[in-house]
Amino acid sequence: MSIFEPAPIKVLTKEETLAAIKRNQPDIDFASDSDLAKYRVNSPWLCDLLDEFEKGGYVYNAWAQHKIEEMEGLPVYNENNSTIALLIYNAQRYRLSDKIIAMGFAPLTREMIEEAIKLKKKIEIYSESLIGDTIRGGYRPCIVGDSAYVLAPRAKVRGFKADGTKAARIVFE
Repeated sequence: MSIFEPAPIKVLTKEETLAAIKRNQPDIDFASDSDLAKYRVNSPWLCDLLDEFEKGGYVYNAWAQHKIEEMEGLPVYNENNSTIALLIYNAQRYRLSDKIIAMGFAPLTREMIEEAIKLKKKIEIYSESLIGDTIRGGYRPCIVGDSAYVLAPRAKVRGFKADGTKAARIVFE
């Protein structure tokens, strides 16, 4: 799974977001796409609200949902399988993707590795976990046959394949 979100199928304004929440339907034609289409609906308004909430610490989806319901005078919806819960989940993923891109990361690809080799530079890898996000540097780019990799410092086999699923950037320092 990639940390970068695909482009949204639909971008909702504040008014469209509130209308979809009240109808408890995100207005996606599921017949035209896979069942995963609902995960590609973004609401920049929700992203901005979550950014505001985050100033006070980590924002849990359920807490954010109840806060938004209270602020907008919405009825209380189920924390699972409701449109508001889905849109908040999506907004959290799009916010993370935007944050990683703003930090200068891009998908780890063969082209990035070739560029790092040409410039004789190392690569940093961004990873997220339950404990927290980390940026690990010093990965050595290498190409073996038809495959491109970054190897951990002093490692011969431990590293990552350049398949576009990892967030990486060339270190220019």
